[in-house]
Order: sequence, then structure tokens, then C-alpha cells
Amino acid sequence: SINGKPTTFTILGNSLNEAKEICKLRNNARDTLLVGALAMEQSFRQICSDYSIIHISSHGMFSAASTPQGTDLKQNLSDNSLSHSLVAFSGINYTLKKDGFDENLQDGILSAREMASLDMSKVELIVLCCCETGLGFVTPDGVYGIQRGLKNARVRAIICTLWDIDDEASSFF
Repeated sequence: SINGKPTTFTILGNSLNEAKEICKLRNNARDTLLVGALAMEQSFRQICSDYSIIHISSHGMFSAASTPQGTDLKQNLSDNSLSHSLVAFSGINYTLKKDGFDENLQDGILSAREMASLDMSKVELIVLCCCETGLGFVTPDGVYGIQRGLKNARVRAIICTLWDIDDEASSFF
């Protein structure tokens, strides 16, 4: 486990229905639906700058065991802090089973630090139906987690969760 969290992620049975329903309601031929093996980190990185609205229904996690605090005299290392928050993409279970995976590879684990390096300046809204995507390290500059990574990527508005969310309830919402 990672700080008491699971090291394998299960299939979210309602995510596909959630995504299909959103596509149906939007009825926009430009929408792209990435599901199953196609929902890879690499695919997301390639298209995330092309859309004004992004919806991700997957697993999220904040893996820090303790919360370091930054101060005016000793700033918190943001790169390290941003590495403790992630959104899971296809291939994550394979990556977690390997010994010594390289966090710089497109491995199914998209950390807040990696998100911060993306150009998402066209994104008006991102919705993260993923657990714990609102959590992070509390610093004088705000919370360092997924939302900080997305703000650094220049996303304008973010909907995320502070706690674990039920797959069925999330789909209904």
C-alpha cells in the first residue's frame, strides 16, 4: 500500500455510464470519450489542451502520511508536495506492480506535479469525479495538490472532491 492506501485500483462500474450520459446530454460531435485501455495518461496529455471542458471519472488519491507546513522563512517544496496527489489512468495497476517505476514516464499515474507542466490554458472547467482531488499539503500559498497543479496549468475553474466518493453517487450527480 501507499501510506495505507490501496496499491491496486478497481474498475469503477458506473464511470462508463456517467461519461456516456454526459456525451449524450452534450450532443457535441467534437467531444472525445476515452474509456478502458484508451483512457491512458498519454492520450489525456495529447488532447487536454484542445477542450474547454474536461470531465474525468477515475480514481484519485492524496498519498501523504503527514502534512508538512511551509512558512515565510522556510517555504514548502512545491514540487515534492505536488507529487503526493494523483489521478489514475489506464495502466496504473501495471505500473504499481513494477519495482522502481519512473515517475517521469507516462505510466497511468498523473500527479499534480505532472499536471502543472501541461498547457491547459484553453480549459474553462475541469470536473474531477475522483476521490481526494481537493486534498493536498496546506501551505501559506494555499493547498498544494491536484487543484494547484491544474491552476499552474492555467485551468480556470475546477470541481473536485475532498473525500472518497461513491462511484454510483458520483455517476448520479
